[in-house]
Amino acid sequence: MLFSPELWRAALERYASEIHLSVKLFDADEQLVFGPIHPTPLFQLFEKTGYDPGMFAECARRCLKQTESRPTVIVSEFYGLAVVGTSLALEGEVVGAAVGGYAFVDFSQPSEVQFLARDSGIGFERLWQVVREQKPVPKHRLNLNGELMQVLGDALLRENHRTRQYQETAQKLEVAAQKLEAGARAKDKAYLELQQTEEALRQAGERFRFMAESMPQKIFTTKPNGDMDYMNLQWAEFTGLSFEQIRDWGWTQFVHPDDMAENIRLWRHSITTGEPFQ
Repeated sequence: MLFSPELWRAALERYASEIHLSVKLFDADEQLVFGPIHPTPLFQLFEKTGYDPGMFAECARRCLKQTESRPTVIVSEFYGLAVVGTSLALEGEVVGAAVGGYAFVDFSQPSEVQFLARDSGIGFERLWQVVREQKPVPKHRLNLNGELMQVLGDALLRENHRTRQYQETAQKLEVAAQKLEAGARAKDKAYLELQQTEEALRQAGERFRFMAESMPQKIFTTKPNGDMDYMNLQWAEFTGLSFEQIRDWGWTQFVHPDDMAENIRLWRHSITTGEPFQ
């Protein structure tokens, strides 16, 4: 958000009260962002009666057409009335406009006020009383007010932009920290589950060995390729050999030579198909 009310309203209120003008802020699409800031008696009278000569909108439109050159814009086409505006730029791009008014660039003449009263539908005496209390603003002073408004507006834009960048960076860092924290939690959980799995496998292995060693039958297990990787105590007692001596395919030494080829064929068949070895 380029025009944060919290930042702009207080600054423009102070500026507008110093120059005795009402200020409106427009975005790049010529839409009113907020305002009027510091409504003057003349502005309030126009607003109360519903009169709008269109000077604020016209001034904003001219300001927003500017590109590289950004002089102040004064619109003074109605009965001595004038408004002053300036384009607002951020990083070389015009992003809005600020317009202040209404001012009289010279002492008001009764004839001009009569025309203005007729055009606005406001009674002459009522309008004349408000106009007489408003001091005229020379054109050079109006230009200076516009230049000051440009300096203030550009500075506020930069400050608001920096604040937004800091906030966005802080948000990104917070999201990254949350992801890291979530990743650390997931890693801890996975590590705990792995430990639990390993412990369950260890306990299952111990239970299997206990049962295998307690049984009178001779039991052995093999890897998927047929290599023997375990035999119980009954096998060792029966053969008189240690596990290291008959591991892998060492068990074939107990098969009669005449039956060797057939036993190996049947063993390979059992490994391949999963069918019982008999």
